[in-house]
Parts: sequence; C-alpha cells; structure tokens
Amino acid sequence: MEAKGTPPDAISYRTVFRGLCSGGGRIGEAVDFLVEMTEKRFMPDSSSFYMLADGLCSLSMENTLVMVVERIMKTDFFSENEVSTMRALMKIHKFQDAFAAIGRILQRRNPKRRY
Repeated sequence: MEAKGTPPDAISYRTVFRGLCSGGGRIGEAVDFLVEMTEKRFMPDSSSFYMLADGLCSLSMENTLVMVVERIMKTDFFSENEVSTMRALMKIHKFQDAFAAIGRILQRRNPKRRY
C-alpha cells in the first residue's frame, strides 16, 4: 500500500493482524507485525489480541507474550494506573489476568462499529 502512495490505516492494520493471528503457524509474523503496528501508533482490537495471546501460550511462548504486552504498554494508550496494574499482575505470574485486563482496555479503546 505504501509503495502505491496510500499509507495503511487502522482498519488495514487490524485486518492483516487478525489474518496473521488466525492463520495457524504465522504467530512469529503476527508478533513482528504487531511491533510495526505499535510503532505506527495503531493498536490491535481485543479479539485479535486474544488470538495472539492464545497462540503464543499454546506454543509455550509466554516470554514472547510478556514482551508483546510490554511493547503495547509503552504506547500512550494506557494510563499509568493501567500499566502499573498489568505489570503487577505479570510480576506475580497472573498472566491470564493481565491479558484479560489488556483485552478489556483495548475493547474500550477500539469499540466495535455497528453498521
């Protein structure tokens, strides 16, 4: 898209990210794509994040998931209170609770549009 002069928007990023998360075996690409998304200040929707988290956990890649969460938390989308809560949950190995909290925050930040 960028080569043709049209930069991707939030919907484009979320669509590609969702496809990578649900494609089976493309989790590494999904993680790399999420890094690119966050660098360009786009956030995944909650259902896509859950798919990525589930995929990483099923592959015993919890450390990668923690890195992804840390990357997401470095954006300006989260308040200091939200970041502190998630870090505390991860520190005491309550990963599922931390990921659920992130999912709820992403859901609030990216509400589904109704057509």
